[in-house]
Amino acid sequence: MAIFDDLPRTGANPNGSDMHRSPVVSPLQLVYVVYTSGSTGKPKGVGVSHGDLLAFAQDPCWSGGLDESVLYHSPLNFDASVFEMWMPLLRGGRVVVAPSGTTDAYTLGRLITDEQVSCAFVTTSLFNVLVEEYPDVFVGMRQVWTGGEAANPSVVQRALRACGPGSVVNVYGPTEATIFSTFHVVPTR
Repeated sequence: MAIFDDLPRTGANPNGSDMHRSPVVSPLQLVYVVYTSGSTGKPKGVGVSHGDLLAFAQDPCWSGGLDESVLYHSPLNFDASVFEMWMPLLRGGRVVVAPSGTTDAYTLGRLITDEQVSCAFVTTSLFNVLVEEYPDVFVGMRQVWTGGEAANPSVVQRALRACGPGSVVNVYGPTEATIFSTFHVVPTR
């Protein structure tokens, strides 16, 4: 974390007022380091550059309003939190922060409705629990992205019946690939 209040002031501003120098950042410089899950034995650190993050956030897959209002509920040590925070902010959208510990489906559903959340990512396990507990939890969102393990087809179809065609997207991406590397809009049967 950088605290810019402690940077030396310069008088370089043409109107004569003091201002902070903006740091020069290269697309190749690290923006964050996150650890893998350790599924292959031992967690390892993965460095992601400013350019990688910007390429992710600017991907056309986020068009169509998905970036307007994104639910933030993942812990910071999970790379999905990078999607939840930076994708909407780098595209002019907003972040809706879920209250800490909010996994109760009805409460989450009310937050999604009240705050007009357009997109969210939830792990497959959480997706299954939320849809089974309250099938309308994602109603009103353009899409819910889910992944991390094999999806339960009956739960996905239940969500699609409640939310409509094109509303559920299955994703995969190792940490090394900057969050998601592939996605599939799940069709209704």
